[in-house]
Formats: sequence, structure tokens, C-alpha cells
Amino acid sequence: MAANDGSDWQRVLARISKITGARPIIRPGSLEPLLLELEEGKLDLVVGARLDAKSPWMKRLTIGPPLGEKADSPTAERLVTRNGENAWIMLVHGAIKAESGR
Repeated sequence: MAANDGSDWQRVLARISKITGARPIIRPGSLEPLLLELEEGKLDLVVGARLDAKSPWMKRLTIGPPLGEKADSPTAERLVTRNGENAWIMLVHGAIKAESGR
């Protein structure tokens, strides 16, 4: 895929929306507060997170597979979900893989 201009994530969100019947509400913000809200269950997803492999968030949340041209980069954009919601995590990861052609 081409470099991520946001359209990759829009396609992933559209696929998730089609499967679940839910409509995403996009709320921009700084990464750390959004991840805290995700961990607390106030959000379902954080889109476009760039996390270092040593970040404590790597164990506290479920970090999805990367999407886009820089997928092999350790700081590639990723979609993040709460730990413990296995069916939701599988659905989200499946949507990412389907849209990235993997």
C-alpha cells in the first residue's frame, strides 16, 4: 500500500463499521490521554498510534498489526484496542489484515 495518508485507516474503520453496524465517532487528541481513556473503557479504539517497542503501553493494551508502506517500521501507525476483549481484537485485526492485503 502507499504511504498512509489516513485513507488506509478509513477503509479499516469502514470495514469494522460494516461488520458491526456501528458508526465510528472520530475524536482527535494527544496519544497518551486517548490511550488512558481506551484502557478505562471510555473508547473502543485508538487509530494511528505510534509506539516504541519499549513503551509500557505495549503490555497494557493490545497493539494491532501495522498498516501501510512502513508496516515493518517499529514506529509504524497502529490501531490499539483494550486487552481482554478477544472477539473485538480478532475482528479489528481481521479488518486490518483484509485491508492491507495480508
